[in-house]
Amino acid sequence: MDSDGDGVYDDRDKCPNTPRGIKVDSSGCPVPLTDKVVIDLKVEFDFDKAEIKSVYNDHLQKVANFLSAYPNAEGVIEGHTDSMGTEEYNHKLLIRELKVSGSIL
Repeated sequence: MDSDGDGVYDDRDKCPNTPRGIKVDSSGCPVPLTDKVVIDLKVEFDFDKAEIKSVYNDHLQKVANFLSAYPNAEGVIEGHTDSMGTEEYNHKLLIRELKVSGSIL
């Protein structure tokens, strides 16, 4: 049986519960990263909202799985707003949007 679906049977799996989509070695543990990994995740928010639409859930889950498999990985989250509203308001809105994004990841 392979409970986590990583291709390594449970009796040989030294890293049970590996997140889906993560490459593993013969013992079922995530393959160490040797190169820089870039994941481009684009999430667009509705006007004046800080709520993530469900259309982004699958991609967010893939990123969350990667971060779960590689907890020492470092990342950069960038955000941009449109030109409507004052600079101060857009800054506060951007902070809310980034907090929502970060909490999911």
